[in-house]
Amino acid sequence: MLSSDIWKMPRLRHIWTWKCFLPYHSATGNGEKIALMENLQTLKGVIDFKFTKKVLQIMRNLKKLKIGFGHSCLSSICIDKFIHLHQLEDLNCFFQFYSYDPLLDRNPLLENFHFPLTLKKLTLNGCRLSWKSMANIGSLPNLEIFHYCIDGSVWEPTEGNFLQLKVLFLHKTDLQHLKADETNFPSLQHLTFRDCRKLVEIPSAIGDIPTLQVIELSQCSTSAVNSVKLIQEEQRDLGNDQLQIIIHDTIWDMIDWHLTLQRTAYIDDVSHDDSDVNPT
Repeated sequence: MLSSDIWKMPRLRHIWTWKCFLPYHSATGNGEKIALMENLQTLKGVIDFKFTKKVLQIMRNLKKLKIGFGHSCLSSICIDKFIHLHQLEDLNCFFQFYSYDPLLDRNPLLENFHFPLTLKKLTLNGCRLSWKSMANIGSLPNLEIFHYCIDGSVWEPTEGNFLQLKVLFLHKTDLQHLKADETNFPSLQHLTFRDCRKLVEIPSAIGDIPTLQVIELSQCSTSAVNSVKLIQEEQRDLGNDQLQIIIHDTIWDMIDWHLTLQRTAYIDDVSHDDSDVNPT
């Protein structure tokens, strides 16, 4: 558990931890003044934390949030409060009661997710929502990266949704048929399927998305792999040699590839940050 003294650090900008409890603020109407943490931008790794009205007031400028929940506290985790984090751009929720039984993963509270319109990146792990619930997520006007597992054998994205989406990552899903074309994800650059063993194929029209750069598969069916190879051949025949198809033999190959990308991105970020430093 983190120390309660953390609430006495109003200049704090980032809190990074790993599966730690964050104690609630001690001010309970006893006349104690609440110190606003207006500089806090990142809160990552806390579990079972309630976003009460008081917390929302204290952390009102939060931009990045990674939070985990256990089954015992699911009824009181205040999921509906996330929408009041008006500066939030990156939300990662992981649910520790994950199982491979979709009936156990489904919870009516999770069907009522509401997100701030400022979100650019959304990751949901360890829960399952029906594809019918995707309309609310797809309507987020600034969403660029979405990482999720979809419950249901068929997903037909709603027209006019996911207009700004650049990265779509689907994993551990029972999805068999994706009924989509270039009109559904007009800004998509990177499409990933991981552990989608029942997926029959990726529709050929996906290859017609003008912004698409990479289709990536790991632990998918042979027919799905063959379908992306066909997409690449069709695009080459049309003069598009830029579409990259990446097929990982194992999950470890995929992890290693993504870690390499992350290291490259980190080096780029550091070099940009260093260029902005004004030495004294």
